[in-house]
Amino acid sequence: MKPPLTISASEAKTKFSELLQQVNEGAEITITKIEKPVARLVAFNNPTRLGLVELFRRVDEFRDQHPLNPKGLPELSYRDLIQWGRKR
Repeated sequence: MKPPLTISASEAKTKFSELLQQVNEGAEITITKIEKPVARLVAFNNPTRLGLVELFRRVDEFRDQHPLNPKGLPELSYRDLIQWGRKR
């Protein structure tokens, strides 16, 4: 992996294709605006099937430890939560 590179937003705009090539070769690029980091350009990695299986196992474990409807609270469904979120 290459050492991290920092570049201004205006320069990143001008050299975007070149930056994508560098990222494809393993570089990580921090993009700054007025010398403050605002974004990071990194390679996209597709999750493996094994990684997804582990992710879903961890989600199930979390749900077991944090039930949606604890005793004493009104019955909720995930659909109710989605609708509630859309109203906000």
